[in-house]
Amino acid sequence: MSRDPLRLAFVGVGGWAINAVRSLVGERYVAFCDVDEVRAAPGFAEHPSVPRYRDVREMLDRHAHEIDGVVITTPDHSHYPLAMACMEAGLNVYLEKPMATTPWECRRIAAAAAHKKVVTQLGVQGHSMHGLPVLREWIEAGAIGRVTDVWFWTDRTNPRLGEWSETPAMEEPVPATMDWRLWLADRPDRPFSRRYAPQRWRNWWGFGSGAICDIGTHMFDVLRYVFDTEYPTLVESEVFGRSAFTIPRWTKLYWEFPAVGERGAFRVHWRNGWKDGAQLFPEAIPHLAPEMIRTAESGGMAFVGSEGTIFYADMRASTRPRVFPESREREVLANRPPQRLPRVRGGHFANWLEAIRGGGPTVTDFAYGAALTEQVLLGALAQRTGEAIRWDPATMTAIGAPEATALARPERRDDAWRPGPDLAAVLPE
Repeated sequence: MSRDPLRLAFVGVGGWAINAVRSLVGERYVAFCDVDEVRAAPGFAEHPSVPRYRDVREMLDRHAHEIDGVVITTPDHSHYPLAMACMEAGLNVYLEKPMATTPWECRRIAAAAAHKKVVTQLGVQGHSMHGLPVLREWIEAGAIGRVTDVWFWTDRTNPRLGEWSETPAMEEPVPATMDWRLWLADRPDRPFSRRYAPQRWRNWWGFGSGAICDIGTHMFDVLRYVFDTEYPTLVESEVFGRSAFTIPRWTKLYWEFPAVGERGAFRVHWRNGWKDGAQLFPEAIPHLAPEMIRTAESGGMAFVGSEGTIFYADMRASTRPRVFPESREREVLANRPPQRLPRVRGGHFANWLEAIRGGGPTVTDFAYGAALTEQVLLGALAQRTGEAIRWDPATMTAIGAPEATALARPERRDDAWRPGPDLAAVLPE
């Protein structure tokens, strides 16, 4: 297998994207693309000889023939058109989570990747950490008995960083260093506001889906890996401050997953936001003291079984599972389940790069990522509409929930990116 540097392009260079730029310096950088010169300035300065573009179409026209892979790290609403354009050009793609903002977009991204036979990876980095297979090994070995409930919670969308509004943001002048139309990608025109860009877009419907599609995607990756989850039978919400423009002030969400094979049915509980001036935590979790739950202030997970609870004070299962009560943990450690699942070598980026070099699958390719993101997005649809979601995956409709069904596809501009005839023929409508 060749170890020559791969030729990479980056769509998104500023903000969070600078981490990707700095993580892959052993490869060869062909081109940078970012719509905001100020936000991208640090990345540009670190690599002054790399050609720079604002429009991904221009970058692809000039460089597609000399690119092995594209790293896309942009706001959620732009993931679909950018990933599709790159894959249509025959390029391998690493895409930050979530895959997109609607199930329709996820399905089409996965179909395009399969048709073009490109190497893809969704940026749920915890999937490549060694703690995740340990969790599955322990649960399947019966460390906590049969799992009946899973709890996820996070402080994301807190009052310091969050946006909540019952009206659109007031128009402001577009900075001269930013291309606002390109930032909007394929979404309908709206006036620029610093309440949207460059940083606060995540809580505005149409651009993002708040914490559930941010940190929630990492947490549901753990769920899907451990339990091989497909579609839930029901998703319901309880929120405060529902708005047509932004995510609610606080949210409780519930997914019901059916029994499959030897795995019984179980329920997923989600908590985020701030209620009465305090962060919203789980009310109570078996075997965990309230103060233990609150040690996971930034994000926590708990897997509740018939014989104990596994607890993580993070959102990626990146460490060894902690089992409660402690007497149960002593039993598990004395009879530690054997290692039987493969571990990813080198990390999440390395897994994608090795697949480009040598062929073979990645651990979170777009087929996996589309199904994962769709599970999460069903929660966002329940949160946004208040409707109970009974999802029909064959038709991409929420049975008896017309508003959620309409929102399962994004509103797009008339001049938005459209696939060419070869790709269009294989995409779901």
